[in-house]
Amino acid sequence: MVSQKRILVPLGPKSRDLKGVYHAIALAERMKATILILQIENQNNDNDIDGWKEEVLLDLVSSASREGLTVFHHIVRGPWEQEILNVLKEKSIELVVLGEDKKMARFFLRIRPEIPVQLIQVKEKDNVDYL
Repeated sequence: MVSQKRILVPLGPKSRDLKGVYHAIALAERMKATILILQIENQNNDNDIDGWKEEVLLDLVSSASREGLTVFHHIVRGPWEQEILNVLKEKSIELVVLGEDKKMARFFLRIRPEIPVQLIQVKEKDNVDYL
């Protein structure tokens, strides 16, 4: 039995870029993959001025689900590096799709020797780097 491919889309607390999410959805449709969106928020984020991001993500998850995709949305508050490492290992993530978050890209490049996953960074709709 072949296991379903899994795509991780991490969104940093300051990220306003959802291009990675859109790209992951397009890939998941072609690959019949499951998507895990990991939304990272600051620990003291009581007054969330970026509530729009969560609303848009929930709409995207709902829309993708109606199209037959499996998409999970998880919010992490506080230290996120260990959480990402845990998700990569426990969920057997094969592909990570990043937006233009430089801090997130540096983190993944740093841990790549430990956890070999394919990295894609989406800069524009048709401008994608394979890291």
